[in-house]
Order: sequence, then structure tokens, then C-alpha cells
Amino acid sequence: MSNREQHHTPPASGTRILRRGTDRTETWIGWLLIVLTFLGTPSAALGTHAYVSRSSLRVVHSEQLTRRPATARLLRDTPPVTGTTATNLVDAPVRIDRPGRAPYDTNAPFPADEHAGTTTRVWVDVRTGHTVPPPLTQAQADRGAAMAAALAGLSVPFCSLVAWTSARWLLDDRRYKQWDAEWEAFEPRWSRKFGHRD
Repeated sequence: MSNREQHHTPPASGTRILRRGTDRTETWIGWLLIVLTFLGTPSAALGTHAYVSRSSLRVVHSEQLTRRPATARLLRDTPPVTGTTATNLVDAPVRIDRPGRAPYDTNAPFPADEHAGTTTRVWVDVRTGHTVPPPLTQAQADRGAAMAAALAGLSVPFCSLVAWTSARWLLDDRRYKQWDAEWEAFEPRWSRKFGHRD
């Protein structure tokens, strides 16, 4: 190979000689976030699903043991539905009849515009006697765990995107400052060489 051919052969590194430290940092951050996203998304989803499932299962078992159905008999007419009523339920005095326990009076949500003596089915806490929502079912617990897992899985790529955007902003800011500093050092020499040409 002649000296001329060797002289015109481009360097093996190609355009790498133009890359700055911030460019290499940006590349490494990008690859790191890609790996974390691919590994972290399924891990976060599966881990969240397992944790929420265990927690929900304990709630299901607890509520099934402590909540029982009962009959609530309305003691006083309930007012009719008005335009300011968010639902058709109002807090009303009722008498609770439950097998194995003497009847007792308490307050419970009851349909509006009902007459005294009307009965409805309610759930009561066997420890306190207060009316409570129906116990959580296994199907509801499974749906809650699935939704939590989906949100956890989506949060990983979202956080990676936020991290990538923040890193790009910081690196670009550093590049601009570095370019300004280099131009301040180079501009006087450039002006002396080209600024006074005819």
C-alpha cells in the first residue's frame, strides 16, 4: 500500500473521535435504562401481584369470619330522594335481627322514601354489631391484585422515560456549557485570523 493510500485511509475509530464524554455517558445511560425496563417490568408486576394477593387473601378470610348477613327493619320512614342526594341511600334507624343474637337498634344505610317496617338485608360485624359493607370476595381480591400488578408494571417504563428525559436534559446542559467555554477560548484566535480579512 502506498503512502498516499495510507494517508487517505480514514481512522479505524471513524466518527468516535468526535464523541465527547457526555455522548458516551448518554449511551451507557440509555442501555442501562433499557435493561432495567426489560428486567424490572415483569419483576415489579409479579412481585406486586404476589404481595397484594397475600394481603387481600388475609382480608378475605378475616371479613368472612367476622361479617354475617342480617335483616334490618326500618324504624322510621325515610325521606324521599332530593336533587342534592348523591345516592338513593340515607342513614336511618333500624332494628337488626340476626340468628343467635337478640334484636338491637342501630343506624344503617337504607333506601330513600321507604316506610317504617320495611326490611332489607344487611351485613353486620359480629364483634361490634355495626352494619358494614359485604365481605370481600376472592374474585374481587384477584381483580385488585391484577390491577395493582398492571399499574406496577406500567410504572417501570414510565420511570425509565422520566429518568432518560432528565438525563438528556442534564447532559445537554453540560454540553452547552462546555461548548460556550470552548468558544470563548477559540473565538479570539478565530477573530484575529479571519476577522480582518479584506
